Amino acid sequence: MSAPPEPPEPPEPAPAYRLETRISARARRLRIEVRSADTVTLVLPRRCSMPQAQAFLAQHQAWIERQRQRLQARPAVPAAAAAPWDGHSPLPLRGEWLPVTHAAHRYRRPALRLQDGQWVLLSHPDQPPDHAALTPLARRALIAEACRTAEHLLHAARAETGLHPTGLRVSDTRAQWGSCSARGVVQLCWRLVCAPPEVMRYVVIHELCHLRHRNHGPRFWTLVAAHCPSYSAHRAWLRQEGAALMRLLPKG
Repeated sequence: MSAPPEPPEPPEPAPAYRLETRISARARRLRIEVRSADTVTLVLPRRCSMPQAQAFLAQHQAWIERQRQRLQARPAVPAAAAAPWDGHSPLPLRGEWLPVTHAAHRYRRPALRLQDGQWVLLSHPDQPPDHAALTPLARRALIAEACRTAEHLLHAARAETGLHPTGLRVSDTRAQWGSCSARGVVQLCWRLVCAPPEVMRYVVIHELCHLRHRNHGPRFWTLVAAHCPSYSAHRAWLRQEGAALMRLLPKG
């Protein structure tokens, strides 16, 4: 009697993301871009064969999953954040929405401070803060945190990259997250302090790399990748959440 046939091997589980394949004339090597938790892009140089590309993709599945998990774990910017601050709603800082508590102090002018992982709104017991002053107060507090964070990130990035800017500015830029002037001054949008820390670090690295390459050519991105290997995930976060972040704490 012949042996029963071997049961067929179970099919490999389908990936939990949509795979897009793109051939690039400028690409020098295979590259994977994880722009969102649902979409992965495989970038191929012109002369790369599909079996090579599939093998490359298979070798990097663990890395892809780590990037997808990071994107899934990041809190989105809620639409309500575009409204003026009411003095009670949580405020963002470094990728988290921190609660707000109230406390009394003896000064007539209200203040907003960061303490023990939460925001504390201080006001005089006999003079509650004017509602119109709350949003500017929150903006000033976040700008101060952005300046401190930017100084720390720039100091660490200078030591890591060997690239030295001539100055740093933190401002309310609305058209871009950062820039690097011809004189070597790095400028950052204060709203970056509301994003996850690794996103703000990526923008710092990005602008420092412009000290060596004043364009976005292949050599520029190679330098960025050398100091921030997962930069594509951070760019994806800014593309996905950046518009809402720019509406945060509106003026007037």
